[in-house]
Amino acid sequence: MELGDEMGTVRVNCAEPQLSVTPGQTAVFYQGEVVVGAGTISSAF
Repeated sequence: MELGDEMGTVRVNCAEPQLSVTPGQTAVFYQGEVVVGAGTISSAF
């Protein structure tokens, strides 16, 4: 994960391809079973 081009955004790069990542969906980040962050996917490529 790295800071995105716009303030308040991040860019997530996965080590392996992920299926069906779609703008408008929610990305949720966990540490164990605790949610530590979330956001709306704005683009996928």
